[in-house]
Amino acid sequence: MTDKLSADNPGAGPGPKSPRYSRRLVAILAAGALVLAGGITAVSVGVARATAEEAARQCATALKDSAAATKSAGVSVASSDQALVAVTSIALPGDEGWESTAYAERPGVEAVDAVAAVDAVEAVPAASGRGQ
Repeated sequence: MTDKLSADNPGAGPGPKSPRYSRRLVAILAAGALVLAGGITAVSVGVARATAEEAARQCATALKDSAAATKSAGVSVASSDQALVAVTSIALPGDEGWESTAYAERPGVEAVDAVAAVDAVEAVPAASGRGQ
């Protein structure tokens, strides 16, 4: 009797069948996932490469600028040494060999008493500019 009921009622049976995916559909989905993963990888590699190139450019610029700063500092030290020699020179030109005395060797230096250091005081705030 069960056979007759099953045959008469086509909806009766073990239950609804799940749809079977064809191999072609699975292959297309897998290929799409691979293309997407490849695109993400390519973008991340490109960003990493661009970041590395920018870091290398900044390092090269910093090295070049530091070399220029070192050269400029050397010129500045040489100029300041020459200025110091010019200030401490006591030979005066055009005075038949007459020489001035250095400041520390002048007799008036002992007459001036040393001033003790004082603590710093609070500064006065700056005035605002015109028209502001």
